[in-house]
Amino acid sequence: MIEGVFIMTLRHIRIFLAVCKYNNVTMAAKELFIAQPAASLAIKELEEYYGIKLFDRISKRLYITEPGKKFLSYASHITSLFDEMEKELGQFFSRRDIDEKNI
Repeated sequence: MIEGVFIMTLRHIRIFLAVCKYNNVTMAAKELFIAQPAASLAIKELEEYYGIKLFDRISKRLYITEPGKKFLSYASHITSLFDEMEKELGQFFSRRDIDEKNI
C-alpha cells in the first residue's frame, strides 16, 4: 500500500481464487508458495477496499458470502482473460522473434 492507497493486483485475485478453491487460507498459501499471513492480508485488503465480507469465518472454517460469490465470478473471468492474453501474446512474440532471426 502507498500511504493509505490500496492497489489491487492480479496477485490479490489469484490468492482469493486459491482460498475459494480450498476454503482454507493455509492450503491456498501453500499452493501459491507464499506465507499464510500474506494470504490472509491479501483477503483482508480486498475486503477493506470493497467494503464487503468475502468470507464468513465460523469455527475456523471459511464460507464464501454472496458478495464473495459475485467477486469470484469476476475474479475467474479476469484471470481467464489475463491468462488468455499471456498465451496469445507469448505466442505472437515467440513467432516474431523467430521471424526476425530468420531475416
